[in-house]
Amino acid sequence: MVRLRTTSLLHQTEFGLERVKLTYNPKMTKKIRKAIVFSIVYELVAFPIAAATFNSNEFFIGMMLLSSPVIYYWARLFIKSGR
Repeated sequence: MVRLRTTSLLHQTEFGLERVKLTYNPKMTKKIRKAIVFSIVYELVAFPIAAATFNSNEFFIGMMLLSSPVIYYWARLFIKSGR
C-alpha cells in the first residue's frame, strides 16, 4: 500500500526544505533595492512607449533600444561584483 504525504512542500524534510528562511538577503544594499524598483518602473513605462512608437515588426528592436540603459547598468553591476 502506498501512503501519500499531505504536508506542504515547506514542511517536507526529504529535500531539506525545513531550513529555508523566507527573509530578504541582508547583503542587498539600499542602493540595489532602489535600482530594482527603478528598473521595474522604467520598463513598465518603456513598454507602452515602444508599443505606441514602433510597429509590430520593429517592437523588439525598439524595446532593446529603450531598455539599453537598464541592461547596461545591470551588466556593469554583475561584472563589477565578480571581481
